[in-house]
Amino acid sequence: MVQAIFAQSPHPKGHDDDGLPAYRDLIGRIGTPKRPVKILPQRVPYGDGVRIWKFSSVTVAQTPRLYDRFGYRFVGDVLPVWLLDTRLHGVRVW
Repeated sequence: MVQAIFAQSPHPKGHDDDGLPAYRDLIGRIGTPKRPVKILPQRVPYGDGVRIWKFSSVTVAQTPRLYDRFGYRFVGDVLPVWLLDTRLHGVRVW
């Protein structure tokens, strides 16, 4: 069973009481058999001094592990791509 816990801050600068640097925030955890994967966005400069939130490299590095656990697996290899993306009333057909 997948357990995902998310707690997005309503403040543009994120949570200030999570023990992380001000440029990083913890918005959730995804439970896996080994250990929870933390979802950490990070504020980065983006043109004209504006700062935006992007997923941190630490979070992005966990993508292969999460895909191995929750991805299409063999189904993605044997079914045609159009079928994987086809939905009927919002539910994937496959």
